[in-house]
Amino acid sequence: MGKVTNLICARFGNIPARVLCVLVLVCQGALLDYCLAFYLNLNWLGWIAADVVVVCLWLYALITSYRYFRQTWMSPGAARTRDELPFAFISWFVYACLYVPRVAIIFKWEIAAKLTDHDWFGPNALKTTLALSAPLFLLLLYGHHDAKPHSNRKNYVDRLALGVTFDILDSLELLDILFVEESRVILTFDLENAILSFACIVFFLPTVALFELRKNRSDGEVASVNFGVLYSLLFMLLVNIPFLVIRLLLWNIYNQDVSVFLIKNVMLLIMGFKDIWENLGPHGPRKCSECDGTFHPDQIEPHKEKCAPEEAMELQDGGTESEASKLPIEAHSSV
Repeated sequence: MGKVTNLICARFGNIPARVLCVLVLVCQGALLDYCLAFYLNLNWLGWIAADVVVVCLWLYALITSYRYFRQTWMSPGAARTRDELPFAFISWFVYACLYVPRVAIIFKWEIAAKLTDHDWFGPNALKTTLALSAPLFLLLLYGHHDAKPHSNRKNYVDRLALGVTFDILDSLELLDILFVEESRVILTFDLENAILSFACIVFFLPTVALFELRKNRSDGEVASVNFGVLYSLLFMLLVNIPFLVIRLLLWNIYNQDVSVFLIKNVMLLIMGFKDIWENLGPHGPRKCSECDGTFHPDQIEPHKEKCAPEEAMELQDGGTESEASKLPIEAHSSV
């Protein structure tokens, strides 16, 4: 039964998830292009070329990861050197570079502000289209990582997926206030730009999250202390602190209803300070003196045991070679 299960996983793997990922990507791009072309002019259909570039890149990344993990499933006894591939953060960065400009155009050119429920592509349709970024991140993440179930690595991937998707949904919820026909709120120019700017920044931050995940491997290797602190500070300073301040302003100055995401901002700020303390505190990551890698405190000693024997073997081999080089000289002197 186990062999049959491995064979099925090897041949089909996460194919449905990868197919769904591409379909959602195409659907989101097509809807955004339609919105620009319908409410502005047909020249904006030129964004289709950008969508083709993104789809081709994601297809290449997903197919490459499928082939790699398929070999792993087909050879369950083989050593697994890694459970991720470097294409995830590159794919998301390219996607964000071509997604954010369209979001900015839709809101700055007041397309979103003029949408009503009577329109075919109304505010709910636009919100749903923008929200597709959250499942896209999940599908891309799990399509590039094959961590073992119930492992610390798998728990870390799940925590990352949950945190980033909540940040994406948080930014989209904040953009609701810019749908003027629904909110009936006229914001100042500076506050409107602040909301749009920080909401757009959020779509680039998953690139950092995916890059950081490459540093946290299944053998206990983690990102350096400096990078870990920088990672926590980025999400605090660019997401949770500005979103919290903006929501407090909307609550106290514009008498808007309090969003439940305000509590989410507070909770993640507390978690961010906790992560920084854990990185800088006595139980933070340790650096290996042999290979300069950074490891979890519980994994540093097992790793040193792997590093030290290799160095000892090299020293022993070097000593054997030096003794062997002396033999001809001693033999010649005895003659």
